[in-house]
Amino acid sequence: LPIPPNALPPSSSQLSYAPKKVLYLDIGPLVHDVSCAEDGARRRDGGGTYRPPANHSLLVHNLKHPPAFEFAWAHMQRGMPYNHSECQVQVHGAPAQLQPRGRQRRSPQQS
Repeated sequence: LPIPPNALPPSSSQLSYAPKKVLYLDIGPLVHDVSCAEDGARRRDGGGTYRPPANHSLLVHNLKHPPAFEFAWAHMQRGMPYNHSECQVQVHGAPAQLQPRGRQRRSPQQS
């Protein structure tokens, strides 16, 4: 696994009194919360905090039920192409066609 350039600290920083040189890595870009988005294919490679799992994800947080774990596992292992509706269903348990939120209006006959 190649180390992303933004994971390396500045060379002038010394964070340890270890007798040998210690290399610290910022794993922030590799650890994130799961999130589904229409532009998820772009976001999962972007390094943001909320994004779909990717092959280079080290740890994905906020997986709430078994299908979400299966989705993350598949995308972290095989680097599968991103599918937004599949992500919505497996990660958030949402139906394939999301219904708009809000109060449903009654027809005059139902009153």
